[in-house]
Amino acid sequence: MLHRGTNFFLGFLGFMILVRVLVPTEFGVWVLFISIIAIVDMGRSGFLQNGMIKFLVNRTGPEERRTQTAALMLNVALTFILMVILWIFSPLLEDLLNAPGLGALLRIYMAVLPLLVLHTHNLVLMQAKLDFKAYFQAGVAKSLPFFLVILTYYLSGSKIHLTGLAWLQNATFAIALIISCFQVRKTFKVSWGWFEEEMKEVFHFGKFVFGTNLVSMLTGSLDKFLLGILLSPVQVALANSAGRVINMTEIPVNSIASIAYPKASAAHDQRRPEEVLRIYY
Repeated sequence: MLHRGTNFFLGFLGFMILVRVLVPTEFGVWVLFISIIAIVDMGRSGFLQNGMIKFLVNRTGPEERRTQTAALMLNVALTFILMVILWIFSPLLEDLLNAPGLGALLRIYMAVLPLLVLHTHNLVLMQAKLDFKAYFQAGVAKSLPFFLVILTYYLSGSKIHLTGLAWLQNATFAIALIISCFQVRKTFKVSWGWFEEEMKEVFHFGKFVFGTNLVSMLTGSLDKFLLGILLSPVQVALANSAGRVINMTEIPVNSIASIAYPKASAAHDQRRPEEVLRIYY
């Protein structure tokens, strides 16, 4: 709850600053950019998160190493596919959404995607190990520096360029990666090899969550995309203001789910249905 609440609070303050220093068109383009990378990130993490947690919670030793390695390899493969898709379609999205500069922002984001392979793995590993203190620190390590960047621009009166802002966001992702690697230094365990069975386990479980998350994020962002296509980024900026407030209602639900899922998975694998019932209740 503290992790999600802090990220929301910092994101909301950053939003309040950005709407004062960016013209509506620029802010609308930034909102479209953030919406697209949120879909990419949600798809990647959803593909790995539930499957990796399910198969890690009760595994130790060589089994745990094989599962982590399989999840990491799938993460690399999916990230590469997403990078190719973004590279091909970023100019088309810029034209379709009437968002000048969007293509350049998406290609800047592509530069940091390889780093996010390891960062996503580390975050899911923290959840699987129920290490939510480390999860909080790794999450804040990404949102706090970016907020401080925006605040510095605002207080200094300097002009913010969207491409520069995107590169600075990449830098905050790199900071978060360093923090998350430090947090999981004792639980990050991989082995060299091709572990087909474990890869199939994670893949066949994760593909359903990937599809669910992707559809959910697309439908949730559809209003922004339609406003960009039919009107202009200015209307996207206006609609996003209300959406920011509505997102606050998701904090408690998502916080509870983050804890309940790994615990329920462990109880299910231990053949304790009464414990699963108690957790969900």
